[in-house]
Amino acid sequence: IVDTGNVVTESNETNNRSAPVAFQVTAAPTPDLKFLWYSPPTAAVVGGTVTVSATVMNAGSGPSPQADIAFAVCTDAAGTSCQSISASGAVPALAAGASAPVSVQLTVPPQVPTGSDYSYLAIDPGNVIAEVNETNNSSPIVPITVVASTDPLPDIAFSSAPTVNMTTLSAGATLTAN
Repeated sequence: IVDTGNVVTESNETNNRSAPVAFQVTAAPTPDLKFLWYSPPTAAVVGGTVTVSATVMNAGSGPSPQADIAFAVCTDAAGTSCQSISASGAVPALAAGASAPVSVQLTVPPQVPTGSDYSYLAIDPGNVIAEVNETNNSSPIVPITVVASTDPLPDIAFSSAPTVNMTTLSAGATLTAN
């Protein structure tokens, strides 16, 4: 359409529109990351590491870039009260239809609650990648037992009281304790 408001005075005002043209709009190819397989740890130690293994597939029609993966420990089976540990770029870029194994070691932070908890794994936990389906990025929620670290905290102490030979010291002199 030209001269939509008929601003220009023309000899023929009826030829300002072209014949209808049919065209089709198709969506751009979009990735869809999901788990094919997941091996959840059944136990974890606060301050220790857990190994999380999975196979991730791009079930979408377009390629996906690298994606983060997160391991979450939750106090409830619904997965609403969780502490998450992320590994940036743990999932490699995947072509449409491709899959890849993923294995990461993550350190369990001190704020993770101890006891009988639940865990799950999530691909692209921040929803940074636009996908066909954003609701299939999590594994099933499974039980996990989290225990406090049994490693003792360091304790720096004298093995015996030091003896000091007190003599007259001058500024800058060395004092030796045995």
